[in-house]
Amino acid sequence: MTLKLNDEIISLVEGPVERADPSVNWEVEGSLSAALTLSIDGGATWSAAWDGTTVTLGGGDILVSGQIVGIGAVSGGARLEVVDSGIAGSTVFKVTQDDQNPYGVVVGNDSFSVSDAEGLALYVTDVGISKIRALGTGGVLQFGTPANSSYMQLDNSGMLSLGDISNSGMTTGLTINQGAYDNEILALKSSDVAHGLTSAAETDTWYKIAKNDAALGGAWIEAIAEDAATIVVLEHYATGGTASTAKTTSSLGLIDYLAREHDGADAIANVTANGNVFTVRARVGGANATRFLIDEDGDMYSVTAGQTFDDYDDIALIETYDAVRSGSLKGQIKADFGAVMLMDESTLIDAGVLGDTISNGGLTNQTQLTRVLTGGIRQLSKNHMNLAARVDSLTLELTEANKQLAALSAPESD
Repeated sequence: MTLKLNDEIISLVEGPVERADPSVNWEVEGSLSAALTLSIDGGATWSAAWDGTTVTLGGGDILVSGQIVGIGAVSGGARLEVVDSGIAGSTVFKVTQDDQNPYGVVVGNDSFSVSDAEGLALYVTDVGISKIRALGTGGVLQFGTPANSSYMQLDNSGMLSLGDISNSGMTTGLTINQGAYDNEILALKSSDVAHGLTSAAETDTWYKIAKNDAALGGAWIEAIAEDAATIVVLEHYATGGTASTAKTTSSLGLIDYLAREHDGADAIANVTANGNVFTVRARVGGANATRFLIDEDGDMYSVTAGQTFDDYDDIALIETYDAVRSGSLKGQIKADFGAVMLMDESTLIDAGVLGDTISNGGLTNQTQLTRVLTGGIRQLSKNHMNLAARVDSLTLELTEANKQLAALSAPESD
């Protein structure tokens, strides 16, 4: 091995040199431009240079300046700096460990870390799973930018929070705080979707959640689909459980909706008397119109349509409806109410009482059926009034006839 100082051979060592060999101890003292070059068997060389400030190793590959080490360059911005020196496609920094314990890289803090394994740990498991962990009691992972004081945080209980770092009501879960913003807090997207309703959301957003009122809160949940051949846009499924058969004011169903008020001071309050608790609306005539409503008394309201059934015999419609839905009792109904001429099933469909034939699973339009019942009562009342008027007329005629008969039967006076 040849040792050179400023390109002059100062030592020639025959045979291998061990690092522990006490006879190998080189010190270079000289000018600020002193350089040390090692040449092994006249082949590859390795050099070291000192300019009074920076030690340069390997011809500039490694630089040491005070307590700053640089590979490729030293800018003074970090204790350790690695620069790819313009080598395209090169891996800048790589740590390969024999096992996942100890960890590949641990970044600690002299106040928090009580051992070398506490802090931010980066490692790859034996089966290729890359992991980032916050190790140590109370350790958390936070992600943020200098301009944003609200972080994304994952704590050691498994709570992931965005825009917030605490939630006393949650141990493991997701918390999102959108601050003072009033737009979407959650958006679900798909590259398959392009609904075009960009006034409501971006064209690939098919589900979104936002505040219902910018200042007061509440939730606005919207599902958006393309204007295409899909008959369902939002579906809710409740699967499992055992349905209750109770029918009281405390009974619950497999799907339960609860509407209630509160007093603003952590106490639940009753719904306003006669207040509306549930509505169904539809876009009709260019406006959002309520079509069905339930109030706090349990009263149900639906659209009041100016529709009558004067073109039908409502009693016959009711009898036909009973005959159709009863199936095997149809003959008995005919026998019991033979005075009423039954209509066919298609008449009920035309009248809007049935959505389809019973064999096709046709549903009953309860609102329309109520109108038929109301019409039937009205028709019965009209017939009753006509009959009452006729009876009154006949009573008068009978009274007059009785008077005339009495006059004819009276004995003639002398």
